[in-house]
Amino acid sequence: MNTPTKPIQSKFVPSPSVKRLFNSPNYSILSASPQISRSAAVDFDLNYDETGGHDDSINLLPPQSTDSQLIDKLRLWRHDAMMQHLYTTAQFWGDKCLHLTNDPNDAFWLAQIYFYTHSYLRAEQLLTNPFNMNGDFVRLYQISVFCRYLTAQSQLRLGKWHEALELLGDTNPFNKDPNHGYNVKCHDGGIKIESSLCHLRGLIHLHLNSPDKAKESFIEALSLDVKNYDAFIKLVGGSMLSDEEEWHFVQSLHYKEQIEHDSDFVKLMYTTQLKKNPAHAAHIDRSRDELCLEKYGFEQNVDILQSRADSLYSQLRYGECFKQTTDILKHHPSHPTTLPLHIACMQHLPNLRSSLFLLAHQLIETDPDSAVSWYAVGVYYYLGSYYQEARRYLSKSSLMDPRFQPAWIAFGHAFALEGEHDSAITAYSTASRLFPGTHLALLYIAMQHIQLANNGVAMGFLAGALSICTNDPAVYHEMGVVSYFNMEYSKAVEYFGRTLELEGLEGGVDVQEDSLTHAHKTTATTYLGLGQAQRKLKQLAQSKASLLRALQVDDSCTATLTTLGLVHNELGEMEDAIEVYHKSLSILPGDAMTTELLKLAVSCNVRATSAEKFNRLPEAWRVGGVGGDNNNNTNHTNHTNNTLSFRDDSSILSQSNSNIDMTRHLDDEESMLIE
Repeated sequence: MNTPTKPIQSKFVPSPSVKRLFNSPNYSILSASPQISRSAAVDFDLNYDETGGHDDSINLLPPQSTDSQLIDKLRLWRHDAMMQHLYTTAQFWGDKCLHLTNDPNDAFWLAQIYFYTHSYLRAEQLLTNPFNMNGDFVRLYQISVFCRYLTAQSQLRLGKWHEALELLGDTNPFNKDPNHGYNVKCHDGGIKIESSLCHLRGLIHLHLNSPDKAKESFIEALSLDVKNYDAFIKLVGGSMLSDEEEWHFVQSLHYKEQIEHDSDFVKLMYTTQLKKNPAHAAHIDRSRDELCLEKYGFEQNVDILQSRADSLYSQLRYGECFKQTTDILKHHPSHPTTLPLHIACMQHLPNLRSSLFLLAHQLIETDPDSAVSWYAVGVYYYLGSYYQEARRYLSKSSLMDPRFQPAWIAFGHAFALEGEHDSAITAYSTASRLFPGTHLALLYIAMQHIQLANNGVAMGFLAGALSICTNDPAVYHEMGVVSYFNMEYSKAVEYFGRTLELEGLEGGVDVQEDSLTHAHKTTATTYLGLGQAQRKLKQLAQSKASLLRALQVDDSCTATLTTLGLVHNELGEMEDAIEVYHKSLSILPGDAMTTELLKLAVSCNVRATSAEKFNRLPEAWRVGGVGGDNNNNTNHTNHTNNTLSFRDDSSILSQSNSNIDMTRHLDDEESMLIE
């Protein structure tokens, strides 16, 4: 075969006219993919008809000369080597092909190979330097939308964010194009390049700390092409939309207009990936069940299984969720959305700490560059109360992937549990700014302000959390705590009742069920708070019932036992009060306040003293002004020094607080997992 001695000006070189170069927003890069048949080469240039009409057909070229056959072989070698990940080979033959043809298509694919080998600077230079097309010097990124997209991708990897944004434009330049529209499908069946450009623009805005603009770009990207799952996962997985915004947006996409025959399938798949809000849980379950039918056959698909596990977690069924995630990871190790869920279940199940240790070691050995791996290490130290070590690894996880929400939340918890409220608020605030669609960060900020006695500020953050998610019982519980501290006892009763209603326990607890797990034991705190508020309102019978329900859930809580003793006192049931005090002291011997209350109850019982005499006891001997007038609550203003953890019940009454502690502990929230 004769070797050509000079570049060949073949028919693959298109006209330098911008009108003839492919700049339509409704095509994918499939149109630029080289395709070679046995009998003839395929014309794969980036042209479309001068009149504006698009030609979707593939033009087979007649047999070429020996030199043209060499070019076809070089293109075949280049592309086949790229598909086999022989990038050095692909780069070598691609360079020779470009030298012979001087074809912009060959330049584009050589730049693609540079990009795959992380040679971003070489890709950028090839696409931005003047390119000789039949004597006319042009810059490829200026005349081809595909080249512009690849150039911006390279600049993004090089950290040239402002240059990349200037290249793409701050807004979508195709908005005024006659072929633009959310109801216009991709002409060749792939992913519309316009959608990819909007997604890339959103990534750039994230790097420039403009989350609002990034959200708008991702919304536009998914609206333009519903097949763009990268945009979907940025919006949903990145918590950029609130629960209701997310649901209505995904349900209103133009599926049928963009996908002719399989629109229902795409909509069902996206529905199963949404947040498991109780208001839409039934719809999500139906979508998942439909995908499992014989029509689709996705019963064992990993994303369907993960969606089922996520639903179990949202229902606080941690044991079943852990079993499901274990099965998933057995067949799909390191599945990106299942692994954080698996770690969260291990956090809630105390007997799995040793398993978490082994998992963390395995992840560090197999994938040390993953944020999830170091997150697992941080959670292990967190559960062992080694908070300084936990912060070190959680900080590393958040630095490796700033968009990994669980690491930010856990990082704040590691400060909060050591009483470093300001640092915890800073961490939670960062999470709230990065993930505006989640209410958890605002909830935890409010909990810190409650401990700092900033009740007004706390209620403001709780209102913000409620505007994002209206179905989280933890938000209503904390609102009940704030109302209690503000002596608004009627509101406190309302909020605590709403908490129990959302948890499905407004009718009480059935102790015969196997549902009294660690998750349901958190409701004991809500029943305690409800009983306290009812006692303040002199609703003694209701208060007694609430406290008894709390003991059904957790019969070892000394705070609940002592409070129940006080209610018995006010009802004149001295013998019952003495029995409850004894039980409390058997769990926590030597508790000063319970001991004093026991002595007084015994003394009153021996002297046959009425409940009215007990209510006239000195203020310091009574919790929260027991038996006194509702306005005689002098110690309410000094509640700020109490440790707000229902586990810390070693003392019913701290030296500066006369209120039983009823605030949930961070460990008992959805502490370290994205919804």
